[in-house]
Amino acid sequence: GQAAELAEHDGKLFVTTWPTFAGKANVFAGLWMSPEIPSGGLTSADAQQWEKVWSVTDYEPDLLVASTYGGGALKSFQGKLYWGTMHVPLTSAFAHFLSYPPANLQDSLLGILGTYRAISIFNGDNFGTEDEEVSLLYGNAVLPKYSPGEGWGLAPNNMGALPAFGPSGIWNLFNNYTWTMDTYKDELFVGTMDWSFILASVLPDLIAQAFAIPVKDGEANVKDLGGYSLPTY
Repeated sequence: GQAAELAEHDGKLFVTTWPTFAGKANVFAGLWMSPEIPSGGLTSADAQQWEKVWSVTDYEPDLLVASTYGGGALKSFQGKLYWGTMHVPLTSAFAHFLSYPPANLQDSLLGILGTYRAISIFNGDNFGTEDEEVSLLYGNAVLPKYSPGEGWGLAPNNMGALPAFGPSGIWNLFNNYTWTMDTYKDELFVGTMDWSFILASVLPDLIAQAFAIPVKDGEANVKDLGGYSLPTY
């Protein structure tokens, strides 16, 4: 994917990524770890030694929704690495509709609600070793998952974990970006984007477009989305 944010932890660089799309193939967002930083610094010669140590699919059970996740801010704090996710509002709904065009208004509403995600926050340490630990701090124990032929249901997150401190969004459904992390007076602060301030002006048009995605030969036509299309990462 594309590198988004980076931080140093335990003598290595860690990078969160955003997904890339190439036809039907995609690279899921995740967390990458460099080799140990040498005294002269990392160079292009070290590129093949980077390792993907966490993927959004380790948490998200719906693979189509997972393909729209982005990696957010990250920070090393008190011996652990903390990171969060990023979600462009309704991108996951459009991706779902392109694969499973809605037959009616109910399908559209279920698609919007079932694919919606607020940010999740994780921490971990000892990456790439048998002692690796990754914990879910804010997230959901169960998430909506679409199964062709069966429709929407609830599935446990792929970690099989309960959130340590609360639900996705850090108790705020509209927190959709883990924007920044930093420390102050020995505490970790997380800055987020809360998109509720644009909800009233933007959401009605986006929903109207989502309901009106035309279907031709079983496939939605992106060109006719009235100016809205899946973002390019």
